[in-house]
Amino acid sequence: MKTRKIFFKIKALLISTPTILSNFKCKIFDQYFPNRKYNSDKYLIIANQNEISVYNLFSNNLIGKYVASFSIPPKTVPYKDGFYEFVIKKDLFDENILGVFN
Repeated sequence: MKTRKIFFKIKALLISTPTILSNFKCKIFDQYFPNRKYNSDKYLIIANQNEISVYNLFSNNLIGKYVASFSIPPKTVPYKDGFYEFVIKKDLFDENILGVFN
């Protein structure tokens, strides 16, 4: 059976794909990393105890969001050994991101 979720243990994660965008300005990347150069990373995942945000940096869009206070019952993001642990459904991403980790 194929898994439909991906387990993450992070604070922040940039995910690159083979696609390179030359001279592209990414507002969301600049907001979170004002002193870094953008290198065609496609996805950004940011986590804290109250929320998880998933961005598509190519489109400058928020594509997924978890907010603890909107859950019933409210459930914070687990924090273990300095990292937040959570799963994200694979179909949130518009391509197979597992291939970028190989």
